[in-house]
Amino acid sequence: MKKTKKSTTTNIARLAALPFAYDCGRRGAIISLPLVGDARYDFIVDSGATAGALFRVKVVKASPEPNSDYYCINTQKMVGRTKIPFARDEVDMIATCINGDWYFFSQPHSLTSNQRIHPTHANSQRNNWAELRLPTIPIYEI
Repeated sequence: MKKTKKSTTTNIARLAALPFAYDCGRRGAIISLPLVGDARYDFIVDSGATAGALFRVKVVKASPEPNSDYYCINTQKMVGRTKIPFARDEVDMIATCINGDWYFFSQPHSLTSNQRIHPTHANSQRNNWAELRLPTIPIYEI
């Protein structure tokens, strides 16, 4: 019997990020994967809206905080044992999904280590597809 390749952290993270690619595709975006294995972003999103409308998007997992209605996401990268912000030329946006809603954080180089999200409170990042120059309502049913 042929052995299958063990899942790596990168492959698992890419699988977890597929719903984002699906939702972008439903809004008419072209999605590409990075060509190099050590890229800090998960997808390149081309909205087709204007020239230069390419976004490097990092999809992260939102973790529920214990004894709280808040979720927490890590918005920085690990270098050794230290968390530092993403550089401007590494990632353009961070995205996460909570209860079917997408939250977008632009300019990740200026974010603190963790962002807290309360899914029932008013939030300007919730389903703000305009950050990626995409329509809020899907235009395709896939």
